[in-house]
Amino acid sequence: MQPKEVRPRLKFLKWLALAFGALILVAGAVAADLRWFSPLNREWVVNALAKRYQSAVDLKSFNSSLFPSISIAGEGLILRRRDQSQLPPFVSVERFSVDASWLGLLLYPRRFGHVRLDGLVINVPPRHAQTGAGPHPKKKRQIAPFVLGEVFADGTTLNILSATAGKPPHVFDIEKLTLRSAGIGQPMAFEATLTNPRPVGQIQSSGKFGPWDTDDPSQTPVSGRY
Repeated sequence: MQPKEVRPRLKFLKWLALAFGALILVAGAVAADLRWFSPLNREWVVNALAKRYQSAVDLKSFNSSLFPSISIAGEGLILRRRDQSQLPPFVSVERFSVDASWLGLLLYPRRFGHVRLDGLVINVPPRHAQTGAGPHPKKKRQIAPFVLGEVFADGTTLNILSATAGKPPHVFDIEKLTLRSAGIGQPMAFEATLTNPRPVGQIQSSGKFGPWDTDDPSQTPVSGRY
């Protein structure tokens, strides 16, 4: 027979064990939910990018991790506008990496902390260079499925495509590029160091970019100084 003073301690230990067990089960359920129904899932990433940029999305490789920190990475990302299939891909990225917090993944839109893009190439089409005869009517602005905190994209190549067939694009080599979010639906602040093709020279520029124009990306507002 156990002494009376030992019984409360055993009861406490049983409750503590049950509490830890419940926490493990909850953590496992949350982790599984995030793994299969969140940005840690390849399908979610592809669908979110397709919706945000109205593009067909190709992604060569993808991986994600919950521990020791939440991270997402991938290679061979290509975004091609559906109404511009005859043009070069709108965006291509050799490699990317993203970090996020637990709270950021549970909010809507999803919040991501830092995004790093390596080998980013942007091909800006001529205005209204789509299969239709004129510009598409503006649609009601929708809330983007995600918000990016900071984007680092050093070594970006920006090609401004010409409306004249056979004419080469204007190419800008962007040595350094950083964008920072100002909130949902707000333009992102940017800082850039780039090389102007003609006349050749280095440009230091800062300003604001966005909000993103889903219907006609070439009409996305840009303002700043250099």
